[in-house]
Order: sequence, then C-alpha cells, then structure tokens
Amino acid sequence: MDELDPELSRAVDVRYRRTVRTYFLFILVSAATAVAGSMMVPPVSSAGTTVTMPIWVLVFFLAVSAIVARRFLTRWERLRDIKLLRGFEGLLSALQFNIIAISAMSLLIVVAGVASGIYSADRGDVFRSVVISLIVFALNFPRLSTWKTIASNLKDV
Repeated sequence: MDELDPELSRAVDVRYRRTVRTYFLFILVSAATAVAGSMMVPPVSSAGTTVTMPIWVLVFFLAVSAIVARRFLTRWERLRDIKLLRGFEGLLSALQFNIIAISAMSLLIVVAGVASGIYSADRGDVFRSVVISLIVFALNFPRLSTWKTIASNLKDV
C-alpha cells in the first residue's frame, strides 16, 4: 500500500469526519425514535400478531438487504469505476453515500419496530428492532483505515 499525498489524506480525513458525524446522528435519531416510540405503546393491544408479522418480515428484509447492499456498494470493481468516472472526490462521495444509505436502512428498522410495538402494544418489539438496528449499525461502521486503503490503492487509477 502506497502512502497518500498529504492533500489526498486531508481530503479523506475531512470527508471521513463528516461521514462519522452523520453516522452518529443517525444513531441518535434512532435512539430518540425508539424512546419516543416505546412511550407511545398503548397499554392494550389493538391488533393481533397477524398484523405485525408483515412488519417483522420488513425488518428482516431491511437487515439482510443492508448487509447485502454493503457488500455490493464496496465491491472493488465498482469503486474503481467510480474513481475513473468521477475522480477522487467522486470516490469519497460514493463511500460517504454508502454509509449514509445503510444507516438510513437501520433507522427504518427502528421505525418499523416502533410501528410493530404500537400495533401489538408490546414494548419488546421496539427493543428487538433496536437490537437489530444496532447490529446493522455496528456492521456498517466506517473505518478510516479502510477508507485510506481504498484511496491509496485507487489513487493512480
């Protein structure tokens, strides 16, 4: 792995810090949604489990698709093509978009869990969706070393 130029390294650092701030903002919004949603859960169930089952299917598909999307969006050939077509800033923009898109999917998991909790009057649904969302967030955490490795390997492309 070659070292990055100081200018490129600075660009990676700036974009990475901005992405991490956005990433943690998504986590905070997810936590606030879960807390607010668990307070809105009614004491009496207004629906049976048959109504909430499609919501849990949605949660499952969102979690699996987030993992698959991460694998697809970080494919080496795709990143190389982005670098060739849009340059170094385009590559950093794509890396940032990948993190934000998958973080948004994690937020949707929490929202679906809150909806399930409200329909079923079960705070456990909210808790389960938060755990699933945290797993997706953890798998999606942006690593600076990975960004620098990608940037240094693609700087001459």
